[in-house]
Amino acid sequence: MAKEVEEWRTLRDYPGYEVSNLGGVRESGSKQHLSVQKLDSKTSIVSLRKDGRPYSRAISALVEMAFPELRHG
Repeated sequence: MAKEVEEWRTLRDYPGYEVSNLGGVRESGSKQHLSVQKLDSKTSIVSLRKDGRPYSRAISALVEMAFPELRHG
């Protein structure tokens, strides 16, 4: 089985952050992933800042935003 290659894209709606096709979230230019909070077995969120305000967003939604071609169904 081939190992999937991680690709990073900038989050247009959250300047200064990137998300990967494998679900990693980091600040642009950083190699360290942001801390993740697991809400349940299917949902994990991450805290981002935009215009000085904090936002909690589901990682799956961020991945779909940056990689619309990965959407299922």
